Amino acid sequence: MYLLTVLYHESWKTEEWEKHKTEADMEEYVWTNSSSEKNILETLLQIKAAEKNLEVNKEELLGTKEVEDYKKSVVSLKNEGDNENTLSQYKEAVKRLLNLT
Repeated sequence: MYLLTVLYHESWKTEEWEKHKTEADMEEYVWTNSSSEKNILETLLQIKAAEKNLEVNKEELLGTKEVEDYKKSVVSLKNEGDNENTLSQYKEAVKRLLNLT
């Protein structure tokens, strides 16, 4: 039992270099609070402001199907790497997001 307790507490310790990990260094891409999420929200809010549609908030934008598709394609692209399939999904998601289709 002592060994399990020690291992548990040791697992929470971090090295100094681990504090300096950037988004690009992560083992798996996480959408929440990522630069991609912040950038797409900022872009969509600017588009909505230009359209004089000021009632839209961030939660509503994040809940739309277009943003969900974009999120899935970005996460897939970052985690699986760029191949023909992931790039095609990303392209289509961006086109739908910006109403270009």
